[in-house]
Amino acid sequence: MAGLRGGGRTAWAAVRVGCGGWARSFPAASGGNGAFRNVVANFDINTAGFAIVALFILVWVAALAHWRLGRVETRWTIPIRDGHLVSETLEE
Repeated sequence: MAGLRGGGRTAWAAVRVGCGGWARSFPAASGGNGAFRNVVANFDINTAGFAIVALFILVWVAALAHWRLGRVETRWTIPIRDGHLVSETLEE
């Protein structure tokens, strides 16, 4: 999932939740009772949705805090003075 960006993460989360809902129908149809089947049968899709939204908000807040507190923009800005690039390695 490291390669997914923006909307890809949202789509991946939707697929995971959708597959969980789809898999919930199997325990009733198969009539078995294992640990995994019990977990799938008791899966609450509403709680999963709230957890996913909370995770997105947490990641967004962490990224914003990193941007502000880590001064990312300042560190990655190219210094320009009088319309010319300022560099310590270049002799003027």
